[in-house]
Amino acid sequence: MAPTQEFKPLTHFLRPQYVYLSLASLVFIHVLTLITEVPAGVQLVVQSLACLYIGSMATSKIKLNKQNNKLEKEEKQQEDKMTQKDALQFPIYLSAYLFGLYLLLKYLDEAILKTAITLFFSAVGVLCLMGIIEDAIERLFPIEYSTKIVIDKKINLNLILTSKDIDIKLTKLNFISLLISMLPLGIYLGSKNWICNNLFGIAFTVSGVANFTVIPNFKIAYLMLWGLFFYDIFWVYGTDVMVTVAKSIDAPIKLQFPFTALDDDGNPFTKYSILGLGDIVVPGIFVGMCLKYDVDRQIENVKKISEINITYFSWCFVGYAIGIVTTLAVMILSGHAQPALLFLVPGCTLSVLIKAYLDKSLPQFWAYEAEPEKSDVQTSSNTEPIKNK
Repeated sequence: MAPTQEFKPLTHFLRPQYVYLSLASLVFIHVLTLITEVPAGVQLVVQSLACLYIGSMATSKIKLNKQNNKLEKEEKQQEDKMTQKDALQFPIYLSAYLFGLYLLLKYLDEAILKTAITLFFSAVGVLCLMGIIEDAIERLFPIEYSTKIVIDKKINLNLILTSKDIDIKLTKLNFISLLISMLPLGIYLGSKNWICNNLFGIAFTVSGVANFTVIPNFKIAYLMLWGLFFYDIFWVYGTDVMVTVAKSIDAPIKLQFPFTALDDDGNPFTKYSILGLGDIVVPGIFVGMCLKYDVDRQIENVKKISEINITYFSWCFVGYAIGIVTTLAVMILSGHAQPALLFLVPGCTLSVLIKAYLDKSLPQFWAYEAEPEKSDVQTSSNTEPIKNK
């Protein structure tokens, strides 16, 4: 008989009704765009805000500890934490990666390179989509599909200089999610369909926000975001590198928003506005951190999820919304691509600073440390799902 894994209770979103509303809005805007002409700006705002909300909400899920009847945060597997040095070097690494892609596109066989990049990011998109599908199925059928392991093998991988044992464990849930994910992958690779592109882009964005390396405090978060603020300005305003790479790579690393344009003879054709996934993921990491700040300050003193006040998250989310709308307005008025982080970083970071100042809690805000060391007490077997009331 194949071994089974221990059933782990589900965690719950802080505001599930708005998560589901965000999911519905993503479906609705794509269906509506197929039926009628929807302004690209409306598509951009709706999709970016929906992805941001879902991803940031996924950073802080809650469960109930049966032993002491208290709410607890979901335990993350990721233990890596970003340091101050990492935050300072992050824009440099991204710059090297971006410029490297630019040079490769310029001097190597463009067709082969584009194919390789498309296949790589498509594979990443499939993995991200599988994770989202698995989470959804687990909530509907938590025991039937998520616990039974159908493949449990150890493979010895012999390399040139070394060998490594790899444990492969696959459940029914893994197979189901893989099969579902392969359908849009086949359509995308065959036609570069914009909806399939967006499906993988949305999955990548939500997973990126939810599972990014832990940022331990706001000081490091501000260093990273403001470093990327100047990174974005330089590569958009100072050079043609970012725009060239974004337009040249036909891979699910951006969201596409179709609209009808006219050629020189006045004939209509479909054109696409784009939004890089980084313009959602990077601010989304900070928005998610603000949600963690809200949760950590209150979770010991509440008994229901609905009692947790998410004010800092809300201020930051509104700051992002103002930033993305401003980006869109400036882009329309100027007629040129804009570095979105130029508006998103101030919108997110300054909004919560204003909130902390109004609350007279700036010292506590700057002293906050996310993801404190876990206690030695084992609680995984003493937890059960809870429902929002």
